[in-house]
Amino acid sequence: TILDELLATKEKKLFQPYRAPSWSRSYAEASDGLGSIAHDKGDWNVLYLILHNIDCTVNAKLFPNTMKALKCYDSRLYNHVFFSVMDPKTHIVKHHGPSNKKLRIHLPLIVPAKKSSSIRVGEERRIFEKGKCVVFDDSFEHEAWNDHPSQKRVCLIVDVWHPDLSDDEVKVFRFLEKAKMKRAKTVCLSQAETNEINQSTENFYSLIYNVREKLGNAALE
Repeated sequence: TILDELLATKEKKLFQPYRAPSWSRSYAEASDGLGSIAHDKGDWNVLYLILHNIDCTVNAKLFPNTMKALKCYDSRLYNHVFFSVMDPKTHIVKHHGPSNKKLRIHLPLIVPAKKSSSIRVGEERRIFEKGKCVVFDDSFEHEAWNDHPSQKRVCLIVDVWHPDLSDDEVKVFRFLEKAKMKRAKTVCLSQAETNEINQSTENFYSLIYNVREKLGNAALE
């Protein structure tokens, strides 16, 4: 199962801190100068299986059954799949995605006791239950909590194209998204060669690479 694959890798250093570009209006700038963070207490780490055109092959190979399960979405899979780990006493502050072209699926794999982990989307709040998916449009304001004093909360997060979009519309959006990401990656690599990356020019690519290089990865345990 997905959880079995995850637990089999728990001693490997695969997870990295979640970061967003400083200009993206996340909660606050990271104290280490690498982008911004989205939590006001605790800690939030992620493990990417699919992230647009960043090579996540090393990670994906460790989760063959998980990758096989994702094939059910076929062409409707948006290229953004990752494990999300909220440490004890963590709060991810209210935020929202850039558009409603996709839906976000949270599959809770490890859920703290005493109904201490939850998510709010718009005016609705849900308690995470192991194995029970939460699906929402992340263009709505949302925030998440893990209030347990000692247990982590772990979800597999999968983005899919919004079901109201036709296959042809998805093809157009996918083409535009690919072009945008390709340009961002090119800019990142160009800036890395000249050490010109700063708060105004950093993007998700530069952050992924810099966080991996400067902070390293952490294990799930």
